[in-house]
Amino acid sequence: MKSPKLAIVTALCCALGSASVVFGETYRDDRNHFSITMPDDWVAMVPETINMVNKMANYQAKKSNVTGVEYDAGYQPLGTPTLAYPYLLIQVVREDFSDANYSSLERGLGLAMEKGVQEAADGFSEILSNAEAGKPIMDREKGRIVTPIAMEVAGIGKVRGISVGWLGKNGLMNIHCYALADEFDKWAPTFEKITDSLRFDDGYKFEPKSNPVLSGAMRGAVIGAVIGLIIAGMKAAKKGKA
Repeated sequence: MKSPKLAIVTALCCALGSASVVFGETYRDDRNHFSITMPDDWVAMVPETINMVNKMANYQAKKSNVTGVEYDAGYQPLGTPTLAYPYLLIQVVREDFSDANYSSLERGLGLAMEKGVQEAADGFSEILSNAEAGKPIMDREKGRIVTPIAMEVAGIGKVRGISVGWLGKNGLMNIHCYALADEFDKWAPTFEKITDSLRFDDGYKFEPKSNPVLSGAMRGAVIGAVIGLIIAGMKAAKKGKA
């Protein structure tokens, strides 16, 4: 009988080996009331790929006692192998921000960053090393949190990423963007264009209040950003064992 891990890995490889693109310029999330405009030459990963990525990531997370994550969608340039860098993952961390303000969120941001990076690094030590996260920037003008990350991924090398979490009424809408370190500057303008394009429906944008509320959503977003970066490493590790 196949072990759960083997079954998950096998299913993941099947998904990765299949045609894994869906054309479309705009990503729309009706439940969370936002949309993101994608470049014409970027394509969506099929649901089967996202499902297998989530199963693989959460199997490892559970085994390592790390908070699990759930990605809603992924995109990458047309013509590139599935989950080869560069790519991006979209992650929604739902939480009620109706009584939060920027000051309270900023106070919780540093602790959330430190704990989130360390937790993910400890849980995925076989795949990643030298995990680093730059100082998160609270962009009050646009209502978002911008965090640079970098780490060594087994079988691949150094990878850089930028995580942009937009504050919404019902949670944090994250766009995690990744590229090989020596190609990151090339892709940075594209990442900026994509992350700047997020728009909320009327009434669902974050509106700061006077009551301070600390949130665990930021920690979940940090863990999601780190795990998302190493998905390609999981794929490379599987190939190495084949």
